[in-house]
Amino acid sequence: MIIDVSKYQGVIDWARAAPHIEGAFIKATGEETAGPILFRDARFAYNWTAAKAAGVRRGAYHFMDGGRDSASGKAEAEFFLATVGEFRPGDFRPVLDVEWPPKSGREFQIEQLGEAVEYIRQRVGWPIIYTGRWYWDQIIDSSDFEELLPCPLWIASYTASPPPAPKPWDSAALWQYTDKGTVPGIAGHVDCNRLLGRIEDLVL
Repeated sequence: MIIDVSKYQGVIDWARAAPHIEGAFIKATGEETAGPILFRDARFAYNWTAAKAAGVRRGAYHFMDGGRDSASGKAEAEFFLATVGEFRPGDFRPVLDVEWPPKSGREFQIEQLGEAVEYIRQRVGWPIIYTGRWYWDQIIDSSDFEELLPCPLWIASYTASPPPAPKPWDSAALWQYTDKGTVPGIAGHVDCNRLLGRIEDLVL
C-alpha cells in the first residue's frame, strides 16, 4: 500500500507508519482556487524530511488549479520543483495532480498541463499524472494527447475495482481506491493506493 498525505493528516509519526506502507506521496505545492496564488503545503518540509529519515520511499505532488487566471504551467512546475529542492534516485517521480473544476476551456488546460509536463521532463524526468475519469473525460478528453504516454497514470476511483484508464493510456500504474484508510502513526483517515503495475515504473 502506498499513501498520499498533506497538511490535513497533521503530525505524522513516520517511524510508526513505515512498516505498514510501501511509500508515500507528499503534497508539496498547489494553487489557490482564486489563482494565481501558488502556495507550499504547511507540512511539506517536515513530511519530506521525516519520511526519508524513517526509510519511507517518498514522492512529491503539485495540485494544479486550471482556471483562466491561473499561473502558466511552466510557472507552476518551476515553483513545485524549487519547493521540493531535489529528487534523488529511488524517489518516486514528481506528480502533477490534475482534477481541476471546469473553470476554463479545454484548450487552456491542455496547454497548461503540457507546459508543466515538459518543464518537469527536462529537469527531472517524466512526471506521474494523477487524475480521475470524472475530470479527464469531461475536460481533457485527450485521445489525441499521446505525448503524455511516457507519464505513468495514477487514477482515483473509490470503487470495488480500478476503472478503465482514460485515453491516451491503456492502463494505470497506480490506483487510489479510498480516502478513508487507516495507518498506524497517522491520526484520522488517509488516502490509500494500490500498485497496478511495477513500482519501478513510478521511481526515478
